[in-house]
Amino acid sequence: MRTTLHDIQQIENYLFRQMNEQALQDFQIRLLTEPHLQQDVERQTEAYALVKAYGRKKLKAELEAVHERLMRQPHQSNFLRMIKHIFNKKP
Repeated sequence: MRTTLHDIQQIENYLFRQMNEQALQDFQIRLLTEPHLQQDVERQTEAYALVKAYGRKKLKAELEAVHERLMRQPHQSNFLRMIKHIFNKKP
């Protein structure tokens, strides 16, 4: 069964807790009475998890690229030594 735009919006509101009490109760009743809706909620939850994981992976790669660029520059050797010294200190 095809998910309607209205259902997608309701699922999003449900997942992000952006429903008033009455809308939440109505949606929960639909979840109990419409098995396909629960599947749609699970699929949308998985999609958000994948998007979040991809975003984190991309951000990590960007940060590593910046780190590499900074640490390979010859004039940054003092900065690198200072950072290593800070993190090697014993409390």
